[in-house]
Amino acid sequence: MGKPLRTLFVRLVLEKAIIFEERSYRYYESVLQVSIMEDSFDLIKKLQGQELHHRIMLEEMQRRTTVEVKASGSRKQLAVEEFPSGDLDVMCEEWPVISPGDSKKVILGKALQKELCAYRFYKKMMEHARSDGLTRLFETLMYEEMQHTRSIEEELEKISS
Repeated sequence: MGKPLRTLFVRLVLEKAIIFEERSYRYYESVLQVSIMEDSFDLIKKLQGQELHHRIMLEEMQRRTTVEVKASGSRKQLAVEEFPSGDLDVMCEEWPVISPGDSKKVILGKALQKELCAYRFYKKMMEHARSDGLTRLFETLMYEEMQHTRSIEEELEKISS
């Protein structure tokens, strides 16, 4: 894969991740607007804030990627060759719509499914990234998404008890 194509590919992968985080943020925003989740309000706000933070991290990496490419003659460090972009197109397609009548358990169950998908999404991205910076970023995001799943599972346990 040529150097300009590699750079474009990295930017596209990061853009997919940014869109993914934006959808996550919007999902939690809709939960807060549509449902009454008094017991889980703090968790939902925390998750929403973390999704925004993830987006900022990805946008910063995207910005740095552009600057590094322009500043260095070698783009090898940014290579993401053989990345399964087709897989990303079908992973975690759309976040489910929240209805006003949905119970806390249903809402958190949907959120748990999507956070698990986010974990798989970043795991796959991490496994195929060839740049140390991208690998570290995706590993961090993967770990944080796993933390989100644990938080939601704990909240679901509280509701079920």
